[in-house]
Amino acid sequence: MDPQKENESQEDISVELSSAGEENEEELKTDYLNKLTDVVTWSTDWTVESLINQLERGNIDLNPRFQRRDAWNIVKKSRLIESLIYGLPIPQIVLAEDKKKKGRFIVVDGKQRLITLQKFFKSENNSQDFLVLKGLRNDELNGLSHNNLETKFPELYENFLNQSIRSVIIKNWPSDNFLYTIFFRLNTGSLGLSPQELRRGLKPGPFMDFVDDFSQDSKEIKEILKLSKPDYRMRDIDLVIRYYAFRNFVNDYRGDYKSFLDNTCESFNKEWHRKEKLIREQAEQLNSAIRLCIDIFGKDSVFRRWKSRKYESRMNRAVFDILIYYFSVSKNNNLFIKNKKPIKEKFNDFCMNDNRFIKSISSNTNNLMETSTRFALWGKALKQFDNTIAIPSRLNTHFRNIQNT
Repeated sequence: MDPQKENESQEDISVELSSAGEENEEELKTDYLNKLTDVVTWSTDWTVESLINQLERGNIDLNPRFQRRDAWNIVKKSRLIESLIYGLPIPQIVLAEDKKKKGRFIVVDGKQRLITLQKFFKSENNSQDFLVLKGLRNDELNGLSHNNLETKFPELYENFLNQSIRSVIIKNWPSDNFLYTIFFRLNTGSLGLSPQELRRGLKPGPFMDFVDDFSQDSKEIKEILKLSKPDYRMRDIDLVIRYYAFRNFVNDYRGDYKSFLDNTCESFNKEWHRKEKLIREQAEQLNSAIRLCIDIFGKDSVFRRWKSRKYESRMNRAVFDILIYYFSVSKNNNLFIKNKKPIKEKFNDFCMNDNRFIKSISSNTNNLMETSTRFALWGKALKQFDNTIAIPSRLNTHFRNIQNT
C-alpha cells in the first residue's frame, strides 16, 4: 500500500491514558507573574517563503525527531497547503525566542503547520518524505508536489509563496512555566497534545534524544500503549521520563511535578557522558519491569485501576509509577513471579477497599500527599513478598506525618 494512503486511513487505536497523573496548568507555579511587564510580545506577518527560509536555516527548531511523531494525515496537510494557495486564513503560529540563541525560536503552537510546510518543500529527489497533495475536492491540485505546482500553475505558486501567516513572537519570557501556561491554554479544547512537545524544545540534549529513541524502539512500551508507529502525543516519552524521575530523584519530589520532570531532563542532559551507562542500564530494567507487570496482570489489564469487578480501559499513570518503580529496583523479581496471584489480588483489594489508595490514584494525584500515599501503601504491601523492598524515605516520612495528623 502507498505509505501516504496508509497514513491517511490509519486510525489511532492506541491505548488511552486516564487523567490521573496527567500534567496540567493547575500545578504550574506562578513565578512569572511579577515579571510579566518584562515580556515582549509582538505579531508579525511572515510569508510562506520567509518561513520556509527560516526553517531551512534552522532558525525555527523543528527537530527531525518531531517529524516522526506526525499528528496530521495527508488530507489535513493538503488542505492547509490548499488554503495558503488560495489565500484562505489559517490559525497563527506562536514562537518563543530561544534565550540561548538570539534569532532562533522554540515552537509553542503551530508545529504541525510548520512541519507540513517543510515537507511540502522537501526535494523529491533527496527525500522520501515529501508531501504530494491528496484528498482535495479540487482535482487540479491533487497529485501535485511543490515543483509540479510551480510548473503547472505559476501564478498560484507565486500567490502561495507570498501568502502571509500571522506569527506571534514572545521574547524575554521569564520562565518555562510562562510558556507552559500559554501552551496549555492554546491547546484547551483542541487536539490533546502533550507537554512533552514543549519540554522537547525547552530541554534539548543527549538524554532527551535517548529517551525519544528508546521510547520508539522499546517493544514493551509499544505493547502497553498498543503503538504501531511513533505516538504524536508523546505519551511514550512521558512514561519513560516519569520512570527516570522517580527512579533517580524520588526523594527530591516536592509535589511540583512539572519541575520534577524538567529537572530530571536537565540533570541527565548535563550529566549524560558521566551517566550514560547507568541510564541505558535503567532503560533495560524498565523493559524488564514492564514484562513482569504484564506477566502478573495481563497485557490488557496492566497499569489500570480495578473497579466494579473489572479493570478500567484506560491506563493510569499513577499506577504505572508505583508498579514500575518497585519492580525495577527490586533484585528479587522471581519472588514476584511466584506470588503473582496474591500480588494481583492485593492490588485489586486496594483499588476496591482502601479509600486512601483509591484517592491516591484517581485524580489530582501529582501532589505530595497522594504521591506519598500510593508509594507508601504499595511499597508496604510488596514487602510481604520481598522484605528487601525499600519505600522512598522522604515519601514514607511524609505519609507517616499524614497518618499522625
